[in-house]
Amino acid sequence: MTATITSPAAHLVRELGSDQTISTRQIDRIKYAHDASHFLYTPQMVAEARNANDVAAAFRASISSGTPVVLRAGGTSLSGQAGGGGMLIDVRKHFRGVEVLDSGKRVRVQPGSTVRQVNAHLAPYGRKIGPDPASEGAATMGGVISNNSSGMACGTQFNTYNTIESMTFVLPSGTVINTAHKDAEAQFAREEAELVAKLEQLKRRVRDNQESVDTIERHFALKNTMGYSLNAFLDYESPLDIFMHLLVASEGTLAFIAEAVLRTVEVPRLKTTTIAVILVPALTGFATKIRGGNGGDFFSRRCLGIRVSCH
Repeated sequence: MTATITSPAAHLVRELGSDQTISTRQIDRIKYAHDASHFLYTPQMVAEARNANDVAAAFRASISSGTPVVLRAGGTSLSGQAGGGGMLIDVRKHFRGVEVLDSGKRVRVQPGSTVRQVNAHLAPYGRKIGPDPASEGAATMGGVISNNSSGMACGTQFNTYNTIESMTFVLPSGTVINTAHKDAEAQFAREEAELVAKLEQLKRRVRDNQESVDTIERHFALKNTMGYSLNAFLDYESPLDIFMHLLVASEGTLAFIAEAVLRTVEVPRLKTTTIAVILVPALTGFATKIRGGNGGDFFSRRCLGIRVSCH
């Protein structure tokens, strides 16, 4: 008679062949119960993933146990997606690799490395990554990619979506694909035929509906990190390219991003900060007065608590 395995930890031990990186201790579970948001989710168990295969094992254990799995890197999100009540997998500790490529023009990163660490590796080449979130000392690349982070200065031109070149991802089925490999498209079609067919179907559905096309083009012409990057269905042809860019801003859903290669941007040699007072009757007037620059803030007279007359 075969014993029935019920706990998610037992399922993961079976997949990994060891309980070395797994904990169900209350102190460890409470440690991971919150991120930078106001949400509180205490997981049933926590585990440290040492590589992409460990994450694939966690996905299989999640399916067999019927327990949701959450991947946790820096935990700096303000929206609560770095926590959950099921299996919580730490993908920061063992995923901190950074490799500078092509004299700094590209960089290979793992999800546990912070923005500051990546930029420190690129600094000798006068380069940096495009996204510049304010929490660069704590924000990890897994979250930067999964949230399509941009920050104050990069706008839409140098955000994660537009600077991502390739990635290695792990699907819930356990399939691991490196999009940079020459046979990646064939592997994707062979091992994930249903997913590829659905992506092709969705691409046709979007492109055949002019209202959908207009809506997507309008929304993503602006800085937009809300929801999936549906513009991928218009910007790319192959299912693999579409899926890779859907992973950007997927907020930890669809797949685990084990590694990514991004194109970098040049660090300006001269930086200046200017404070100006511009009197305009409306924000539309303000927009016509400002040209150039990488970022800025504006305050209305109500915010500043002053009285001015705009005639």
